[in-house]
Amino acid sequence: MSSLYIFCTIFGGSFVLIQFFLMIFAGIGAGSERDYSAGPNKSDQNGADPNGSDPIDHAEIRPHSGSGSLMIFSIRTITTGTAFFGIAGLCAEAAGLRPPFPLIMASFFGFAALFAIYFFTRLIHAIRNKRSIEKKSMEETTGTTEPMEPH
Repeated sequence: MSSLYIFCTIFGGSFVLIQFFLMIFAGIGAGSERDYSAGPNKSDQNGADPNGSDPIDHAEIRPHSGSGSLMIFSIRTITTGTAFFGIAGLCAEAAGLRPPFPLIMASFFGFAALFAIYFFTRLIHAIRNKRSIEKKSMEETTGTTEPMEPH
């Protein structure tokens, strides 16, 4: 079983590191504030298309939208769960636990990591959505996204 734990640690850990570096250096997977809508130009105040056609209200494409239960099994959660499965299994074998207990311990910590990443990701998305709603509300009331200075 230790070869399985080593494989899971290397496989899961390398993908977690790749995702981390892509998020830091390329902004991939960071849930950035890009506008994916195909609607009219946002800089045009009257909402008309610069080409002269009528503005069409298209739905925005959200990069992380989806069913909440399906987000549990994303690439990020599965690779993190796999890495922690391998690490916990190696630690349990190094501690000298007998054969069924390393597998039970590895499974527990793998699923715990999977669900922890899922809940943290949902929390981050909830915070971003709240900020986006507040920003949109501020833009509608004041015409700008900058906070108003007190007089």
